[in-house]
Amino acid sequence: MSSGEIGFLVGAIPGLTLVFRNMLALRRRIEEAEKLAKENGSFLDFNYSASSMKSDFLFRPGTFIKPDDEAGICHAKEHLLMVRRRTIKRHVVGGLVVMTGAILGSFLEASLWPGG
Repeated sequence: MSSGEIGFLVGAIPGLTLVFRNMLALRRRIEEAEKLAKENGSFLDFNYSASSMKSDFLFRPGTFIKPDDEAGICHAKEHLLMVRRRTIKRHVVGGLVVMTGAILGSFLEASLWPGG
């Protein structure tokens, strides 16, 4: 492995860590929402539900809560919508850190050890 490749990987690690932590935080929020729905006598299964629920959550938050949803599911989905914007922002920041760190790490590593 060349020094540029090592620098690329080392530079990308902080951003990948941010993205991974953000994914874990979103997973905890999804579990909380599923628990809220269960406490209200409803069943929300975000991961195994129709893919339209996930795409509505990401791309069409206005249609995420359906008119025929039960009160418990509405409450759980509102909980998810509260963390949506922050989650997306953190993912974008993590992606930018990955790109910047990987490029800078690659150049720095290659300039410090040009023969490697």
